[in-house]
Amino acid sequence: MEKMKKISPVAPSVPRPFFNPSDFAVFAQTNEAIFLHHSHTGVVVTLNEKACEMFGYTHEEARRLGMVAMTPGEYPYTAEEALRRFREAAAGAPQMFEWKTKNKAGHEFWVEGYLKAVAIGDHDFVLAIFRDITRRKLSEQRLLLDHGSLALLQETILAVMGKLDESDLLVAMVHRAGSLLGTPHGFIYLFNETSGLLELKVPAVGGRLSPTVEPGDGLAGKVWKTGEPAVSQSRQVFMTDAAEDEDMEVATVAVPLKRGTKPAGVLGLYSPDEEYHFREDEVLLLAKFADMAAVALANAAEHTAVRRGLSTSKAAEAALRLSEERYRMLFNSIHDILFIAEITSDGLPGLIVDANETACHRLGYNREELLERTPTDIVPIELRGDSREKIELLYAQKHISLESAYLTSSNTTIPVEVDTHLVYLDERPCMVSIARDISERKRVEKEMARLDRLNLIGSMAAGIGHEIRNPLTTVRGFLQMMSAKDHFADHRNHFDLMINELDRANAIITEFLSLAKNKAVDLKEGSLNTIVTMLLPLLEAGAILYNKAVKTDLAEIPEVPLDEKEIRQLVVNLARNGLDAMPPGGTLTIRTSCRDDQVVLSVQDQGKGIAPDIADMVGTPFFTTKEYGVGLGLAVCYSIAARHGATITFDSGTGGTTFSVHFPLRNK
Repeated sequence: MEKMKKISPVAPSVPRPFFNPSDFAVFAQTNEAIFLHHSHTGVVVTLNEKACEMFGYTHEEARRLGMVAMTPGEYPYTAEEALRRFREAAAGAPQMFEWKTKNKAGHEFWVEGYLKAVAIGDHDFVLAIFRDITRRKLSEQRLLLDHGSLALLQETILAVMGKLDESDLLVAMVHRAGSLLGTPHGFIYLFNETSGLLELKVPAVGGRLSPTVEPGDGLAGKVWKTGEPAVSQSRQVFMTDAAEDEDMEVATVAVPLKRGTKPAGVLGLYSPDEEYHFREDEVLLLAKFADMAAVALANAAEHTAVRRGLSTSKAAEAALRLSEERYRMLFNSIHDILFIAEITSDGLPGLIVDANETACHRLGYNREELLERTPTDIVPIELRGDSREKIELLYAQKHISLESAYLTSSNTTIPVEVDTHLVYLDERPCMVSIARDISERKRVEKEMARLDRLNLIGSMAAGIGHEIRNPLTTVRGFLQMMSAKDHFADHRNHFDLMINELDRANAIITEFLSLAKNKAVDLKEGSLNTIVTMLLPLLEAGAILYNKAVKTDLAEIPEVPLDEKEIRQLVVNLARNGLDAMPPGGTLTIRTSCRDDQVVLSVQDQGKGIAPDIADMVGTPFFTTKEYGVGLGLAVCYSIAARHGATITFDSGTGGTTFSVHFPLRNK
């Protein structure tokens, strides 16, 4: 292929013989942005309406500016990298990638790109297809953010738990709170019951705060009085009168430090960056930290009182008992599995010496049973590995993180992500392990991967399905014409066989096209019960032929937005799969119900169930266990559900399988 020339800002004239806009019409209704570039100049020859909508440019603007105008410029999403990918695609190496781009207004978003060289007549082009994946990327980033925030919160609480000196603890609280939200600027006020004022204990770095605040005054006073977090963009809400000349607009967040239900003080952070705003999830994270840190603060106060000497041993015992209760409250307030285990003299995990309530609940043991086990005992045998090697690594790094699984008392496994810290209790080495259940994250990752595969095949269906069907139609027409001629009468059976096979292939392509992610749907308020009732005679007729039965259990449910034609196909596909899975004499049950703000359609069969080793493949296009199946029925169901914003789950055992489609209720 000729070396690509420098991209020209002016679109070349496109001769009629090799390109006609009607050739591009097949892409007009897709939900992907599609560009056709001249392979030698990079100039946009044409684009579909979705491309104009996605990027905000008119056809003429896009042709004049080209792809470089749509790159944000930050590494690695640069014009140079975009041109490199374009050249490789033009040279015959298709490119598939995720890319951060921008629209005409300058707003950045994420796309999945596919570049491929195509030839039209005697001329070479590069076809570029972009799918908006911003929502998926944001979900992935939110999962990572949630995971990172919780891990950091756990590490932070462990750091403050060991502080028994009140002054050290207050400084550590500000420092650790700042590390959670990414700012070193913080302060703490504590309420003095004698004076009735909030007194500044830890001043903000570089700030001039009032040494005392009246309850109800300023941001700190209001937070203490209401017991609720608050956010402000004005520094004046907590600065002294002497500082009013510093008219800075900065983001400030303050949360209450509570003892029980009563506020004992206020923890605050601020950022001097005038453009910064504290997000809602950051406020919630800081409030959670403050709840836990307040318990540590009360614990430190009791220890301080003991150190100074209490008047009687009875009072000392009561204070230490209260301190232990507060420690236990803090320990049990962590919602992940948390336990402390000894490290034996020969470098192996010893018995668990303490565990929180979450550990007991999730693992299915009471506290006494758990304290009779070692951390190794609750890990499946195939995942245990070399325990001595892990302890050596813990001694070397003081902290290790890994993915593993825990075995419950009922012999089920829970996938977990474990953070383990080395600590010393009474000069004895111990390991503190915090394990977060990542079952939901694993499920979401698996669902995202499955949807990506389905979307890819759906895009292929939209792009090539019609191109395959058109020549088949031509071949079928000629076969019909030839079979009607007298001198081919001896071969008429052969012609009929070929026509039947072409019709079968055409039916498969029709089903394949149903996978298209961007197939237009006409959503109208409708009742699932009405559709099931309408289809019941058809399903019963098919079942009776094989000595099987179909029954319904329809609850009173609200209407949901649906495309009746597509839902009919979904119900028929699920019902036929269920009937095929059952032996003669079996009964298929179709149910509807309403639960958890969802309308649920369930199809239950009495077959032998789905084997666990193939459960992950269910819904994958072209995967089938039927002798004469194509493997598109369930894939089409998943695609239809996705277009309706619904999800499909299934529960399978030796007594049969139930597929459930969960339709979200529209907010009224």
